[in-house]
Amino acid sequence: MKKIRLLSFVLAISLITSACATTAQKESPGTGESVGSSSGASAEAAGAEVVQTADPEPDARIVFDSAASVEGQGAEVSGGTVTITQAGIYSVSGATTDGSIVVDAPGEEVTLLLDGVEILSSHGPAILFADAASAAVWLKSGTQNALEDSSGEEYDGALYSCVSLTIDGSGNLTVTGNREEGIASEEHLTINGGEIRVTAPDDGLNANQDGVSLITINGGTLTVVAGGDGIDSNGSMVMNGGTVISMASLADMSGGVDVDGTLTINGGTLAATGMNNSLPDAGSQQASLSLTYKSTQTAGTLVRVIQQDQELLVLEPEQDYRTLLVSSPLLSDGICEVWAGEIQQTHREAADPGVFETEGILSRFESVTYLEDTDFTSEDGGPGAGARPPRPDGEVGGTAEDAPRRQPPKGENPPAEEENPETENQSPTET
Repeated sequence: MKKIRLLSFVLAISLITSACATTAQKESPGTGESVGSSSGASAEAAGAEVVQTADPEPDARIVFDSAASVEGQGAEVSGGTVTITQAGIYSVSGATTDGSIVVDAPGEEVTLLLDGVEILSSHGPAILFADAASAAVWLKSGTQNALEDSSGEEYDGALYSCVSLTIDGSGNLTVTGNREEGIASEEHLTINGGEIRVTAPDDGLNANQDGVSLITINGGTLTVVAGGDGIDSNGSMVMNGGTVISMASLADMSGGVDVDGTLTINGGTLAATGMNNSLPDAGSQQASLSLTYKSTQTAGTLVRVIQQDQELLVLEPEQDYRTLLVSSPLLSDGICEVWAGEIQQTHREAADPGVFETEGILSRFESVTYLEDTDFTSEDGGPGAGARPPRPDGEVGGTAEDAPRRQPPKGENPPAEEENPETENQSPTET
């Protein structure tokens, strides 16, 4: 059995701060595509993942130790803050509990090569791109990097850019936002590579220019755990490749993916949870599955989506949720099964209990619940038609004690008499 396992992982570490200017968007580094400073930013998809290249050679080196130091030209140190004013590739390594990097280089192209660095800032973002013609963060292969901000400065992200930002490479990056957001851009945000984990009390990723900003995911692995939206674009979002696991909270109708404009999915693997996800538009090239549950699903319960004897998704969400959006290159027209732990799920419109029939670019299922929930009764009956006493949580239907559990099917549907119930895992009506 082929498996794509999206088991969200837990890391933890630290990063840094300082100031911004309004600049026009130039070229998005690492993609070679021109993205304008107005609504001309394209939401068309390349349809292919970015091919990773070798790590770039630095022009200068920044090292955080007992004090910050710079080897080479283009940057200077003041206290714990390193300010970059010239074009170049700057290697960054070491660790600090009171430092930051500020890029203030109007008209210049600047890349920060993170080479095993931990930055905890006590006065704003760990890294701030205040002004540059292009801004890029490259994660050096084989390295672990961490950025963490403080909670009370003007800029509301641990990695914050006033211009379009590109993240590339194959190293690891942990971003911890304490003020509001994890990674934020005032223009566009592109992720081409890296193993990235973001936690934040508000949005995990945010591109905040209304009607203009574009978030593009071309590659890498991104895991987001957010107190607000997981990924929030005030413009549009395009996913062409990579793996994204985005887990929002239930507060304020937050979603794993929240897009004001169009959400276009052309490739890659996506799992987004929260209260209310944005849905892919008809121009997408890859199919998606949207589940809206009858009641809140509990964090830590393993979710599996199975089609044609393949596990399209195996995910253990880190937060409670009411909606799940899944997109996978393996998803096709046909019959899916959805499981919560050892309990098979069904939905109100199921032709047969437990059947999720997918077709086209977007398949939506509402009032998803466990297989033997009897709250789906109607005048002419329906899945689980009948009556049972109220459950302890107030929902109608059986509990785990009402019927034996079974192991999930492998290739074919199990006999009806083996169907099992249970769950505090039930589903809501979509908002």
